[in-house]
Amino acid sequence: MNRIRNKIAEELKNYGRRVQYSVFECELTDRRFRELYAKLADLLQQALQIEEKQEEKDEEEEKKNGSVNSIRIYQLCKNCVEEIRVIGVEKEQIEKEKIIII
Repeated sequence: MNRIRNKIAEELKNYGRRVQYSVFECELTDRRFRELYAKLADLLQQALQIEEKQEEKDEEEEKKNGSVNSIRIYQLCKNCVEEIRVIGVEKEQIEKEKIIII
């Protein structure tokens, strides 16, 4: 399961930046968003198929490593992006047009 999780993280890094362990900010055109969405859907489907097979084999291992069964995507409008606040050090400024949080 970690292999799929790592693939998802690597794919997200190609489109945006990691802001926390499992949170990514991506500034995407509609075309790039659709492209990323399709890739994530494929990776998630792979994860679910693997998880299904593993459930039959070893429930304890799944509990220990966690599961990959959903990806949340929040698309922020320009007004919402203007309201983003960071406590602490912001790694890099992003253009404040249209942001997608994954």
